Order: sequence, then structure tokens, then C-alpha cells
Amino acid sequence: MTLPTHRPRVFLLESLLALTLFALPLSAFAALPAGKTVTLAKGSVNGLALAIAAAGPGGTVVVQTGVHYESGPVVVAIPVTILGKRGAVIQSVTTPDPGYITVEAALHVKGASGAVIKGLELRPSLPDSGNTAIVIENANDVEIAGNTIAGYQGGVLVQNADRAAISGNTISASFMGIVNINGAGARITENNVSDVVNGFGIWACDLNGRASGNAVSNSFIGIIACKVPPGGFVISGIPVGSSNPGGGWTIRGNFASGNQWGYL
Repeated sequence: MTLPTHRPRVFLLESLLALTLFALPLSAFAALPAGKTVTLAKGSVNGLALAIAAAGPGGTVVVQTGVHYESGPVVVAIPVTILGKRGAVIQSVTTPDPGYITVEAALHVKGASGAVIKGLELRPSLPDSGNTAIVIENANDVEIAGNTIAGYQGGVLVQNADRAAISGNTISASFMGIVNINGAGARITENNVSDVVNGFGIWACDLNGRASGNAVSNSFIGIIACKVPPGGFVISGIPVGSSNPGGGWTIRGNFASGNQWGYL
């Protein structure tokens, strides 16, 4: 039997490659910036956008306990994690729409795939005067978790964003709780949505999503799998509607009470 003779050459090449990689500086492996951790101090005024820019892509903004004031919408245009300490409040000014068609968000995640918003209390500057708390637009794999939202017309809206993960939020809104307008594979889980007397607690559109473990109460419709009609919302100045109705969704293990319709 003749053994192959090329293995020592391959082994030598592998060894040389390993030594070369070992000799490279660590900076050579940093294909993407790691970002920084930036703290937003209590009582900040219009400081969130500056903190996001300072953290950079892949960075984290830690919002300290206390009230933070924003005089208008904040656009999250880079993939950062916005992490609220217990009792961290973002108080924002947005312009409500009596018919709730034109959307203006306190936090607008736009083109920032992989962004995370977690642990915040979002509320308008005056009681029940807010338009929308969070909009996700053209950004995939965004996580919205453990936030408390009250006093807005809309809670969380998803437009052209796949695999949105919306979980563990407490939302009280007058027109819409959570709406997945366009975005495949959404995961809407373990949220508490209430008092959406003029609309829907959870509106499940597009394909292959999951809504489970949610509690929807005291609303017009608790959970609806349907389609936002053309021009149903105006986001970033563009009328939008759903390309697909709510198809292939798994909707199970939810609890509905006190709604005019629980599920439709």
C-alpha cells in the first residue's frame, strides 16, 4: 500500500497560516466596529440622539433612572442597543393625528437592522397626547422588549422589517397596540396590550409570524389577522398598506378579555 506523499506539504502550509494569523494585530480581525457604551444621565434634554451617535454602530446607550426629555422624534439610524435602567423614562413630543393615519414616532428605528430597545418607559409630554411610541422601518431583526408605553395613539408599528421580535412590553394605546404592517417572520410574544378602544390590540399582517402568550384586554378587537388597506398609514411621508394579509401565522396561547371581539 502506498501512502499519500502530499500531506506533509499541506501540514506545513497550515502551520505557516496559523503562525501568520497569530502574528497579526487584533485590529485586523475587527471587521465591524464594536461601538461604545454611553450613559444618558438623568434629566437629559434632547440628549438621546447625541448619545446614539456617540455610541456608534454596535454600541449601547444606557438610559439612567429618571425622566429624559425629547422635544421631538428621535431617529435610530444605526444598530445600537438602547437599554433603560429601572425607572428610565423617555418623555417625548409628537404630533397626534385625529384619524391616526399620519404616523410620527417618539423612537423611529429606520434602516438600523439589529437595533434593540429595551427596558424604557415611553410617554408623551402631556397625558394622552402622543402619536406613536416606536416605529420600525426598513430594519430587520430588531428587538423591542420589556418597555412600558402609555398615552400614545399607537404602540409599536412595523413596516418593511423582517423578523421583528416584540416581547414583554406593556402597551396602552388609543388606536393601535402592535401592528405588523409589512415584515415576514415577526414574533409578538408575552405582551400586555390594553385599552385600545378605537382599534386593534395586535394586528397581524404579512407572512409566517407568531403571536403567543399575549394578553389583550378592553379593546375594540384583541387580535386580528388581516391586511392593512392601501394608504392605511403614512410613514415617512409615504402612504403604506400591507402587501400580504396575515398568512401562515401561529396564534396560540393568548388571553383576551373585555374586548368587543377577542379574535378576528
